[in-house]
Amino acid sequence: MRRSYRFIAFLAVSALIAVAGCRSNAKQDATTTVVDAAHRVSIASLPALIVGGYGEGDGQVLSLGPVAVDHEGRIWIADNRLKRLVVICQTRGPQGIRSYSPADANPIVPGDTLRAVQAMTWHDTTLYLGAGDVVWAVSGDQARRVELANLGGSMRDLAVGPNGRIHVLTEDYVKVYDRTGGAFVDSIGFDDGSGSPYARAFAVGTDGSIYVSARTQSQVLVYGPDRKLLRRVGSRGAGPGQFKGQVKGIAVDAYGNLYVRDDGENAVKVFAADGRYVTTVGSRGSRPGQSLSGEQLLVDDGRHRLLLPDATNYRIQIYDLTGKDAQAEDRTVYSPEHKRTYRPDQIVLTLGDNPETERRIAWKTDHHTTGTQVVFVRVDGANPASVDWNSPSVRSAEGSSVEFHSNLGPYRAHEVTLTDLLPGAQYVYRVGDGSAEGWSAPAVFTVAATSNESIIAVVLGDSRNRMDVWRNVVSAAGGRAPAFLISTGDLVRDGEDMNDWNAWFHEARSVFSTVPFMPCLGNHERHSPNYFLSFALPKNAPPQLEEECYSFDCGPAHWVALNSEIDLEGQARWLADDLRSTLKPWTFVFFHRPAYAGHPSRGDGNKDVRETWCDLFEQYGVDIAWQGHDHYYFRTKPIRAEEVVASGQGPIYVTTGGAGAPLYPIQKNKYAEVAESVDHYCVMTVRPNQCYVAVYRADGSILDRFALAPRLPGAQPESEPPDEESRELDKLETGE
Repeated sequence: MRRSYRFIAFLAVSALIAVAGCRSNAKQDATTTVVDAAHRVSIASLPALIVGGYGEGDGQVLSLGPVAVDHEGRIWIADNRLKRLVVICQTRGPQGIRSYSPADANPIVPGDTLRAVQAMTWHDTTLYLGAGDVVWAVSGDQARRVELANLGGSMRDLAVGPNGRIHVLTEDYVKVYDRTGGAFVDSIGFDDGSGSPYARAFAVGTDGSIYVSARTQSQVLVYGPDRKLLRRVGSRGAGPGQFKGQVKGIAVDAYGNLYVRDDGENAVKVFAADGRYVTTVGSRGSRPGQSLSGEQLLVDDGRHRLLLPDATNYRIQIYDLTGKDAQAEDRTVYSPEHKRTYRPDQIVLTLGDNPETERRIAWKTDHHTTGTQVVFVRVDGANPASVDWNSPSVRSAEGSSVEFHSNLGPYRAHEVTLTDLLPGAQYVYRVGDGSAEGWSAPAVFTVAATSNESIIAVVLGDSRNRMDVWRNVVSAAGGRAPAFLISTGDLVRDGEDMNDWNAWFHEARSVFSTVPFMPCLGNHERHSPNYFLSFALPKNAPPQLEEECYSFDCGPAHWVALNSEIDLEGQARWLADDLRSTLKPWTFVFFHRPAYAGHPSRGDGNKDVRETWCDLFEQYGVDIAWQGHDHYYFRTKPIRAEEVVASGQGPIYVTTGGAGAPLYPIQKNKYAEVAESVDHYCVMTVRPNQCYVAVYRADGSILDRFALAPRLPGAQPESEPPDEESRELDKLETGE
C-alpha cells in the first residue's frame, strides 16, 4: 500500500505513541542536573506529573490554548473550542470549569462573551485574560475590563510585572501598561535589520527584567529593569546551548534561571542566571518527557515546578525543579466518545496513473475494521439513490489497509484503485468492509475527459487554521465542477495532530468524495504519517522520493507536485527527466515554499527553491509555478533568469495561500503583477490552445483573471477568457 521505507519509519513512530497510549505509571530511569546550586535548583530528565487529555469531561480539553498557574498551584487551561477554562490541581486532579459565556453557570466575565483567549496569566489572586486589545482582570466573580488603546499590533502574550503593570507582547514590541494611569508607560522595540522580526515569546522576571525572542533571532534577549540590554542567550546551531529552530516559549524562575523551548527539537534548553547553558530536557515524540508541539513554558515558583504544555497531545508535563521527583505519573484521560468510527470516514478521491480510466480512493476506520472494498457502477445522470447494489452491473474492487497510531489512538487507513473506467463517464460508489453495516453513503464522481478536451482545475493552498474559511472556500471550489483540486500545502495546522485532520476532512467531506484532490506537502504537515496515509497518490518518482513528489497528465496539460521541504537536489534530477519527457501543450508545477513572492519580512522568495528548480522550469517550458506558504495572493510577471521578460518567455509564479490560514501582509516588488492579502481560490480552464485563470475571493468576487500565451505553433494568445466565462465574470464584477 505504501513504500517499505515509510512503513519502517511509521512503525517506529507508532511504537513510540503506542507506549504513551499504555498510560503506564511505572517509574522510569531519570537523570538529574543541577541548575543553580546556590538556590538548590535542579531538574530531572523526566517529568514528575502529566495532566490533561482530549475530551469534554473534567480536566479535559478539545483545544489546549493559553495556560496559567495560580498562587495555589492550580493549572488553568483555555479551551477555545469549548469556550471555557479548565482547572486542574496538581495534587487533587480536576477542580472545575469556568465558562466564557455569561449565560452559563460560573462565567468568567459576567455580562460579556469571550470568543477566544489569546493570552493568560495569574498575578497574586487576579487572573488576567487577553484578547485583541482588551485585558480582563478577574478576581473571584468580579471582572474589570482594561482597554489597551494604541496597542499598535495584535496581542501575542501578556504578563504582569512585580509592580503590577501589565506587559503585552505584540509582533514588534513589549509594551508596559500602567493600570493606575490608564496608559502605556514603557516599551521595548525590535529591529534586526530585516523589517519586522516578529516577536515570538517573552517572560518577565521577578526583578522586572524582560526576556524576549523573535523569529529571526534564534536567541533570547535579556533587558534589565532599566531596559538596557544585559545579555544575549543562545544562538542558532546544533551545538550545546544553541537552538535548532525558533524559540517558542520562555520561562524564568525566581532566581533568574532561564528555560527556553526550542521548536527545532521540541526540547527545553536550561540556562543559569548568567546565561551559561546547563542542560536540555525533552525531545520530539509522545512518550513522557517528549512533546509534539507548543509555544508556552511556565514556572510555578511556589511549588518549584516547570510546566510544559503539549498542544498536540492535549496535556501538560510538569518537571520538578528540586530534582527530587521524576516519575512521569500520567494522569491524562481521553473520552470514550472520540473512538475511531467503524464506518468509513475521511473518504478522499485522487486521480489514478491514467486519469482517463482510473481513480484511487482512500479512507479511514476504526483499527478493527480490516475489510477494504469499493462497489461502483456507471450511472451517467441517473439517480444515485436508486442504484440496486445487487445488480450484475455493479463492479467490485478490493484494496489494502494498514493500522496506524495517532495522538487520538489507533486507526486503519484503506486504499483501493478503480480501473477500466470510461473517459467522461459518471459513476456512483460506496466504500466499506463488505459487511451490510459497514458501507459509506453513496457518492458520485465523473471521470476526466480525454486529453484533447478542455478541463477545469482548481488551485488553492494553506487551509490550516480557520475551518469556517476552509469550508467556504473548498465548497465554492468544488461547485466549479473541476476535474480535480490542487493544494499547495499546509493542509492543517499540525500534521501530527489527528484532531486537526478530523476537522479539516469534515469540512471538505462532500467535495473530497466527489472531486479528486491532489496535494503537495507543506511545512505544517510535519512529514507525518497522517499525511501519507490519508491520500492515495501517484507513485512515479524514485523509491526514495515516492509520494514526496509525483506527476500526472490530465486533459491537455502535464502537472508536477514537488516537496519544497526536503531534498530539493534529488527532486531536481527526477524533475528534469519528467519535464523532458512530456508532450503536453501545457506544463504546471505546484509546491509549497515560493520561489518568488512578496512577504515584507521574507524578501521576494526562497533562494534555495529559486536556485535549484527555476532553471528547469525555464528550460522545459513550465507555464505556471503554483506556490503556497505565504498567506495571500501574489502573481508575478513572466520571469527568466530572475528578470521580468515578455509574455510567453518565462514561467509565471502564483502564490495562493488563502484557503483558511491567517492572512499575511503583502509587499509588491519588481516581479509583482497582482497582489492582495485575501481569502481566495484559483480556477483554471485548460484547453489545447488556451489557458485562462480566474481567481475568486472567498465572497465570490473576482480578484484576478489572466490568459497565458500559448506555446503551440500558430496558436494566437487569448487576452480575454472564452465567451461564456467572460459573460459570467462580467456579471459577477458588475453585480448583475
